[in-house]
Amino acid sequence: MDIRILKLSDLNPAKYNPRKELKPGDTEFEKLKRSIESFGYVELIIVNEATGFTVISGHQRLSVLKALGYDSVECIVVSLDATREKALNTAAVRYRELLRRQFAKNMEIDF
Repeated sequence: MDIRILKLSDLNPAKYNPRKELKPGDTEFEKLKRSIESFGYVELIIVNEATGFTVISGHQRLSVLKALGYDSVECIVVSLDATREKALNTAAVRYRELLRRQFAKNMEIDF
């Protein structure tokens, strides 16, 4: 695992990603956009080099970053077989949801 600056155009969303693709105007898209504008790009996208820079975690961030005009960003790069890649995707989605709920509870805000 390492951190590299990658072009967004080189990242490939996973076809199996369970989360819906966000578009400008969607409530969640706009919330994420405001977060990135306020705090910056602080949660790195995770990609799998072994499967052609498939996005494992960060599909929604990728959409928002593109809309904001980013060209390249730091990414966490791993090298996993397809089975482990999907397992990490599932774990990352669950972990982010847990963190989001805990953060919202602590900050008394709606995510």
